Amino acid sequence: MYCALILRADYENPEMVYLFEEKELEKIVKRPENASDINFIKQLYAWDKRKQTATSDTKYKGKSLYNLIWNPLDSLLRGIKTIYLAPSGFLHKISFAAIPYSDTNILSDKYQINYVSSTREITLKKKTYNFIEKENYARIYGGISYDFDSVKIAELT
Repeated sequence: MYCALILRADYENPEMVYLFEEKELEKIVKRPENASDINFIKQLYAWDKRKQTATSDTKYKGKSLYNLIWNPLDSLLRGIKTIYLAPSGFLHKISFAAIPYSDTNILSDKYQINYVSSTREITLKKKTYNFIEKENYARIYGGISYDFDSVKIAELT
């Protein structure tokens, strides 16, 4: 079972939304045996305007992908521009930014999508790095041999 937790500044508590069972997603993203990589990706993230028939060779799955993963969240995200995602399980294989929500638009057209490995990262302050440690200070490296054999390095140490 896949669910989403919606955290918004105007919510007192997170809202949990049921999305789907994994087998439903597997059915959509199952790659046909004869499909090339590029054709599979095109079909997965394409929103077909034409009515598909049971005899159609090409099954565009973008609309199904949107309806399964994103449509249940859409009404809760009105007015939101930035999304933080911590996908788990099979969702790691999905490019959320490429999911279409119409025949001409994808989610990255509507949202700034940021991936995090854990929702904990959202609460952490972003660290800024000061690469200049001291005024009038420099690190200089010379004589670097990028083609040096790792076996020779091991022999020298």
